[in-house]
Amino acid sequence: MPPPSKHFQLLRGFAIILAFTLVGQLLSATLIPLPGPVIGLILLATALFTDLIKIHWVESGANALLQNLMLFFVPALVGALDLLPILGNHTVPFLLAILISLITVLIVTGTTATLLTRRPPSSAPAPPTDPA
Repeated sequence: MPPPSKHFQLLRGFAIILAFTLVGQLLSATLIPLPGPVIGLILLATALFTDLIKIHWVESGANALLQNLMLFFVPALVGALDLLPILGNHTVPFLLAILISLITVLIVTGTTATLLTRRPPSSAPAPPTDPA
């Protein structure tokens, strides 16, 4: 059997990601008080970690989404432009909140990366000594 074409891999990846998002939305609307995409992401991650879904099944679709990630921010930016009159009255607190959250994220990310990349002391056995 020949390997699937690139188009098939892309569509399969999209379909799997969208299916998990849909399941997340349904669970969000009926049972779980979390945003649907968050539930879908948790379910997809669980399926990937347990090998119910193979990474190469979703890799092409996920990469295509990541390559076009900036396009997903356009609607949020347009929506934020509607809030400019409100922002004008609260510019200083808004900028302070952004600055404080930016510094916090940088510190936490740097500390976490440092802790995770720190190597434990080598536990290799000592070289044998020559009794002579």
